[in-house]
Amino acid sequence: VLEEKMKDYEVSRNENNQDVQKVVTNKKQSIINWKIYFLLLFLNVVGALALAPYAIAREGLHIEMGVSKWLFTLVFSGQMLVEGAVLIFFALLMGNVIGVKLPIFTSLTRKEKVQSHDLKNLGFALVYGVITSIVIMIVSYFISNQLGIDNSFINEPVWWLGILGSFGAGVTEETIFRLFFVTFLLWIASALCRTKGSTTSAKWIAIVLASLVFGLLHYGVAASTYEMTLGLFLGMLLINGIGGITFGALFVYRGLESAMIAHFIADVMIHAVAPLFI
Repeated sequence: VLEEKMKDYEVSRNENNQDVQKVVTNKKQSIINWKIYFLLLFLNVVGALALAPYAIAREGLHIEMGVSKWLFTLVFSGQMLVEGAVLIFFALLMGNVIGVKLPIFTSLTRKEKVQSHDLKNLGFALVYGVITSIVIMIVSYFISNQLGIDNSFINEPVWWLGILGSFGAGVTEETIFRLFFVTFLLWIASALCRTKGSTTSAKWIAIVLASLVFGLLHYGVAASTYEMTLGLFLGMLLINGIGGITFGALFVYRGLESAMIAHFIADVMIHAVAPLFI
């Protein structure tokens, strides 16, 4: 009898120790995954450094600002560092509630093997990027013809700058518009509905709204090239909306990495490959 009581005591003590360890672990758990945070922040700074020379060559933004190319690059990268530091933090914080998908980044930070289905998703994202670019170019061609717009004077830089700019846009814009803004909209919907997950309708509303904002914030680029009319404005929303909806859907259903890859490939096709043949 004494032996049985001692055994019961040992089992009970082990269970209590395990419970205490779980409590301590939960208390030590960070509010966000800091490894993913700094990885994304690093990628955004690199993306800004890649995007700066493309913006300088295509738009001459350093001239408009009255600064040197190096100073423009420094200011642009510094701005992205500050914006990224804030937006990525809150995106990951809100993502804990709604369940943001970062499958490959998560595997890399955990030093785990990337799952085969996640790699397949990247392959699908590449295909979606190519298809999206073709659709955008076809729609842009018909809109230009209907509105009598001459695109021949657009100053596209050399192809390798187009690739750098595509990488920068794929990383930074997906971080801002998908990782942060779509997540923010889904977090608002989750708070209003008092649910932890997101409904299908909430996901698509967030995707479309983020796409509209994505299109609106391209107004400055379009206005610097064309004389804006209502038709051109709506066409700009449509063209950017096609990409925004595609990238948003990939972000929600496949993960941020798929959205970044699709955006990068679409921009490469439009800004680096197409100008070689047009």
